[in-house]
Amino acid sequence: MIFLRIYANVKNKSLKKKSSKVPLQYSDSDSDDSIHVPKVKSAKAKKFKKSGSSRVTKHKSRVISESSDSSDYDSFESSTDDDTSSTSGTDSSCKKKSLKKRKVKSGMVAKASDDVQNPQTWPHTTLQYEYINKSVSFQDLDLKLFVAGELEIIGSKPFDIDSELLCTYSEFLSRSFRSAQSIRNYLNGVKVLFLLLGLHVDVFSSYELKLTMKGLDRKLKHLPKQAFPITLEILGKIREHLNLNTPLDATYWCLFLFALLLLSRKSNLVPVSTKKFDKNKQLCRGDVTVFPSLIIVAFKWTKTIQLGNRILRIPLLAYPLSKFCPVNAYKRMCSLNPCTSDDAAFSYKKKGKCIPITYNQFQNKLRELLCKIGLNPNLFSSHSFRRGGATLASKAGVSPSSIQLMGDWKSNCYTKYIVSSLSDKINVAEQIKDFVLK
Repeated sequence: MIFLRIYANVKNKSLKKKSSKVPLQYSDSDSDDSIHVPKVKSAKAKKFKKSGSSRVTKHKSRVISESSDSSDYDSFESSTDDDTSSTSGTDSSCKKKSLKKRKVKSGMVAKASDDVQNPQTWPHTTLQYEYINKSVSFQDLDLKLFVAGELEIIGSKPFDIDSELLCTYSEFLSRSFRSAQSIRNYLNGVKVLFLLLGLHVDVFSSYELKLTMKGLDRKLKHLPKQAFPITLEILGKIREHLNLNTPLDATYWCLFLFALLLLSRKSNLVPVSTKKFDKNKQLCRGDVTVFPSLIIVAFKWTKTIQLGNRILRIPLLAYPLSKFCPVNAYKRMCSLNPCTSDDAAFSYKKKGKCIPITYNQFQNKLRELLCKIGLNPNLFSSHSFRRGGATLASKAGVSPSSIQLMGDWKSNCYTKYIVSSLSDKINVAEQIKDFVLK
């Protein structure tokens, strides 16, 4: 996206020198003052030749190709001038009205009806017309066309960059970004583009760039915002506002327990929408094996299991006479919501159909219940269950390697999920005190 903005700014500076009332100029030269876009061929010429009508009508113009001869466009302008010169005063007024409807944006003059006939052939041109004529924001642009357009721009004129340019680019990004890690992500995106084009990427490992990023780390001191963990105390208060005899609340309660005790990611438990439910990714009823005193949950796909080369199996034991028993919660949910083995694990019955709980429903229900118990819902998210599960396991004395295994972490980032409370630190201070006083 930054490439597109920089490219647009360069073009704007050159185009501001021209009059805003002059239509798009098309040239095959390599000068910076010309816009290399396909030729605009309006359907008005055909209308004038066939009917000789004196009224100027609106027709959707088509952009044919960039290799078209510019003389056709000039001849079209002259023929249009000859036709319109023979019209009455009403015709000239209509023409003035049509000219007023032309949109001017980014220094380029074009009609709102301009379009590109072959967008895949000219992706960057399509992006230009979408942004200029239709007032499309950068966020709404087609991602595939955006990538193809950037490759078209860079690939047409290969260039090399040095460490000084990358350092300047990093400093420019630091004016609007709050974290140096975001700048690293942008630099990595540029590096990927260079790899796709077969260009050298040694400059991204230069010592000057490393020093610049260290300086930006000091300049942009940023504390990441992390969701608060869900504790057993919070979960117990949430349970008081649920009616476990209803199919929907029973499903939500089972989902909350599984998210906490399995340390699972939300992508493994619930789909984004009902239509995007994938039985090969999300948990299904057939993936949960029920025994008298335990259940075994099998994950076929996770963030770290992309190729299906292994299955992650996690057991959950029964907690007799406890309101946090996952086995009883799952059995209650299945009895109130009978579904097939291919249906989503956390589904509820509605008009005889099994409907899976989506991520938005999961998030909204959690925030609704947090408001009822007097907590700020903005401090929590569905990820709070994963953080709460890791913290709960650490307090229970589970070894770090076991926490990493159960939470399916590949790196040591699981240590960031464990939240140490003030009471834990007081216990450490008391142990040191007892050792000193011996």
